[in-house]
Amino acid sequence: MKIINHAFSLAEALITIALIGIVATIVIGNIVSKNTKHMIKTRLRQTDTILTQVFKRAEVYYGDASSWSDIPSSGMNKYSNAAKNQTINFIQKYMLPYMKAEFKADISYSNMGYKTGIKYPNGSLLYSVTETRNFIRLDNGIILMPYAASSGTVTNGGISIMADVNGHKGPNIIGTDIFYWQFNSSSKKLGTMQEIGFGTRYNLTTGLPTEYSTLQTIKENCYDKANALSCSSLIKYNNWEIPDDYPYL
Repeated sequence: MKIINHAFSLAEALITIALIGIVATIVIGNIVSKNTKHMIKTRLRQTDTILTQVFKRAEVYYGDASSWSDIPSSGMNKYSNAAKNQTINFIQKYMLPYMKAEFKADISYSNMGYKTGIKYPNGSLLYSVTETRNFIRLDNGIILMPYAASSGTVTNGGISIMADVNGHKGPNIIGTDIFYWQFNSSSKKLGTMQEIGFGTRYNLTTGLPTEYSTLQTIKENCYDKANALSCSSLIKYNNWEIPDDYPYL
């Protein structure tokens, strides 16, 4: 009687192992990506809720935000000592009393534990680790970085709030773990960057007023890898879901 050997050859075994490895890598990658997206969208929503509650509580004590006059104003150089002092005063007066957080004023990113600077999605550097910033570390690990709004001068006034939703772990890229909010000095409202109906938008090159944001302009800004500042608005208007074609996660 002829005995049939059903054992795999060495080559077949190696091919099978390789295929299993490829499938496992794909599955694990998909799971990691899904978990990362869930963490990011959850922390984005938490940040928006926390900031909204902070300013509502501040209004209870200080009155409607429309009456607040001690906010960095249009035309003020955001790098001036006056703007820096007003920003710190804003943080200490309108934010810190209404949140559980640790505050460190005017220290470098490296002193906050950052190993790399803040980058745009295209890889260009926005802030190096040696640059200084005001840092608010929340109990849940989210780091808020409020500063006088706009580029060079405060063209529309107010406070921009950069949020690192996973702390200093990295990759520290706008649209991936770095997102933006703003307290606008003209509308006296908090909103995600370029939020629809949120005060007047300004062209940061000319300083001139432009149209209100639309979902299309928000998406174009977010998907622009040399910018991406409005990604928090895009995800917010997508019911806090990350779009399927989102390029950064």
